[in-house]
This record gives sequence, C-alpha cells and structure tokens, in this order.
Amino acid sequence: GNGASKQVNIDASASSLNDIAAAINGAGADISATVIHQGGATPYRLVLQGGKTGAGNTIVANATGALSSLFSGTTTLTAA
Repeated sequence: GNGASKQVNIDASASSLNDIAAAINGAGADISATVIHQGGATPYRLVLQGGKTGAGNTIVANATGALSSLFSGTTTLTAA
C-alpha cells in the first residue's frame, strides 16, 4: 500500500505459523495476523488483515530464506 513498510524478522527456531503470527502482531504494523484451520491436506493458513481499508492500504508480503515459499500462491479473500 501507500504506508511505510515494516520488516519482521522471524528466527528459524520460532517459525511455526503461530510464531510468525505472533511476530507480525508484535511488530507494531497496522495489520493483524491470525492462523486459521480450514481442513484439507494443508489445513492451516496464515491470514493477514489490515487495520485500514481502501486500495491504498493493500498488504504486500514477501519472505526470504527458509520462509520464501510461505507467501507463494497467496489468495486474496477480500480486496483492500
């Protein structure tokens, strides 16, 4: 979006989806992260929700290293 970017570093020893959600929530960004269970072969999903609405507040997430595949194949549930 149009806001300032925020980098969240995830330690390899704390990289479960719950750990990642906690790190995002504790980073002071204007987004929240939640882990949901939806069933199926890979039942858990990380859901990011912005604190502001509108196209100028779109969340863009990138990961590097061991977590680089985390945001591949992302799905937009509701547009900003």
